[in-house]
Amino acid sequence: MIPATGIDISADGIAVAVGEPISLGMPVLLAIPLGEATVVSVAGRVSHHCGEICSITFEFPNAEQCEQIQDLITEFTKKR
Repeated sequence: MIPATGIDISADGIAVAVGEPISLGMPVLLAIPLGEATVVSVAGRVSHHCGEICSITFEFPNAEQCEQIQDLITEFTKKR
């Protein structure tokens, strides 16, 4: 597990700061908290990196998971 800090999120991916080297094209599994006790795991792939900042493109296995992430983004937007 590589700890990461989210920088920005969209319906198709997330930008994160990581504390360890990460390779372009590397498959990753993101654990994104949806609430106090719920975490959704989303597969993705590193699509860009520059130093400690990298972009990960989501690879959704189904439409339901895509909708969950879209709902999460909506909640983040409401809290800003």
